[in-house]
Amino acid sequence: MTGTGAAARRLLHDAVVPALLVLILWRVLGDAFSQEQFGIRFIGEGGIRIKDFASHLTFAKAFWLGKAGYDVESHLRITSQWAGRSVGVALPFGYSPTMLWILAPLCVLPTVWGFALWTLAGGLAAWWMSRPRWSLGAAAAVLSPVAMGCFALGQTALVTTAGLLMLMSQDLDDPGRTAPDRRAASAWRDAIVLWALTAKPPLALTGATALLAGRRFRPLVLALGLTVLSTVALTPALGIGWMREYAHLATHYERETADPAFAWSFVPGTMSNLRALLHVALGMSDSAASHWSSGLWLLVLAGIVATGIGRVLPAQASWGFAALAYLLLCPHVSWTEELLLVLILALVARTTPPAAAAVRWAVLGLILVSLYLLPGVLYQLPDVVGRLAAFRLPAVFATQVLLVGLVWAQWLSVPRRQ
Repeated sequence: MTGTGAAARRLLHDAVVPALLVLILWRVLGDAFSQEQFGIRFIGEGGIRIKDFASHLTFAKAFWLGKAGYDVESHLRITSQWAGRSVGVALPFGYSPTMLWILAPLCVLPTVWGFALWTLAGGLAAWWMSRPRWSLGAAAAVLSPVAMGCFALGQTALVTTAGLLMLMSQDLDDPGRTAPDRRAASAWRDAIVLWALTAKPPLALTGATALLAGRRFRPLVLALGLTVLSTVALTPALGIGWMREYAHLATHYERETADPAFAWSFVPGTMSNLRALLHVALGMSDSAASHWSSGLWLLVLAGIVATGIGRVLPAQASWGFAALAYLLLCPHVSWTEELLLVLILALVARTTPPAAAAVRWAVLGLILVSLYLLPGVLYQLPDVVGRLAAFRLPAVFATQVLLVGLVWAQWLSVPRRQ
């Protein structure tokens, strides 16, 4: 029976998943190349629709030409030039300067071709995450409506989830007991992955929290050095005031205090975190909800680090709690980033000792409900399906709270590190 199951998993990874990914990518890229002006179009009277990746690559191109910074005026000017007419709104480039380095190779290409290469990278990341060693659930997750949303928008979640999974894999394979020479060999790989994740600082903070809790200090130091050097190198081009401008953008990433040019793009109703619950379901102002979420998130991360370094929390559990803390409490989490639940699937599939069957099935069921039946895209759908949005937010939030409980239950069966 075990041999049959292993063969089925190999078939799924080697044939079924690639075939389905090819169909998805064919459709996404076919739509992209058929557009007269890829990534931006006007709808109705005065309406505008901007594709995430196209906007960010356009910003990066303007930066490398010396024509863009983090200020609002740069965003509006770039978007107006791109649209061919004056516009009063733009998508904010909320990424750190690291993202400018990552996008640099794509800036020499037409935007649609840059999107094509980015989409192929997402497809490779999805295929890698569907490997038999993780679980059948991971294969289902990377083909879910959430994953398809990542492909369509050019969102980063597929690539960043794969990066965090790569960082986590060492603790899954041999938690807390990896030989020193193996740790040294993988330190630079992990440092480069963590540096790339600093493009999206909350994700880098999530990974750094789990690494700190697991006492894996070397990749953290190396990644910090890479981040400082790469950022300093861009400071002359960004201008001396870029840190102030970026800090203002990052701390006003909500509807009430953001510049009107950006506020339109923040839609808490599509999220499923504490910010959305407080603002959408309970009526708290978006600004206050974001601040409460941020404070509680940082407090929880500090607790994960303290219990990990104190050898109270196993490395595996640190990853599970850090990932779920990000999804539940970080205020800047779009619905596409719920793909990070793949880490929880990998955790229960590869943990030592193995998770109980009841825990594995419960985790799988809860995650597939979140990714297939209750994704944030429901908020944008009309008629009967759209009405489910009222129930989606508390349902997904409760689902992720239950996952915290299941990770906790699994932690109780994992021996504490010596």
